[in-house]
Amino acid sequence: MRSPALQRTYAFMESLIQDFAINVLSGVLISLSGLAIRRLRRQMARRRSELVPPADSSSSE
Repeated sequence: MRSPALQRTYAFMESLIQDFAINVLSGVLISLSGLAIRRLRRQMARRRSELVPPADSSSSE
């Protein structure tokens, strides 16, 4: 049987570890979603540039 002070310490450490894990996971998710949004924007810009050829460049077809 653990002492009450030790149980409180373990509970505090457990909550700290859980908070840290939640912060890390949310940070990873936010950065991954940011990367995905950036990649989607790049693809959309590429498609748009393929659909509408620039008027100033002479294309040799």
